[in-house]
Amino acid sequence: MFRKSLLFSAVVLSVAAIISSCTKSDDQPQPPAPKFQVVAPVANQVYNQGDTIFMHSIITADLTLHGYHIWLTNPSTGDSLFHVHEHAHATMLEAKHHWVDTFSSSADLLFTISTAINHDGDVAVREVPIKVLP
Repeated sequence: MFRKSLLFSAVVLSVAAIISSCTKSDDQPQPPAPKFQVVAPVANQVYNQGDTIFMHSIITADLTLHGYHIWLTNPSTGDSLFHVHEHAHATMLEAKHHWVDTFSSSADLLFTISTAINHDGDVAVREVPIKVLP
């Protein structure tokens, strides 16, 4: 009886050791979040119909970034006015794009840039509100 109990305990401890060795450790230090330098547009900048909205951003990190997405959206309607995706692997990504304001009425828009920090779906995001006028 004692042998069965000892054998059972050994099996339970072995299984527990195997399971714990296969799980991710939360003790691993996380690298610092990427740094976004949004050169343009400037927060709350106002554009008139026909103006060109320049979008220039630099993203740096201590880890390899996995590309970026840029959106220009109208949050009140959900419309996406501009979107671009660049898939590149580097510790520094620079994005330069533009869009011409064609709005015939006033609207609050949102410039968003995001970068994938791994292939597990983790992203870092920066948002900048702007305004367009007719």
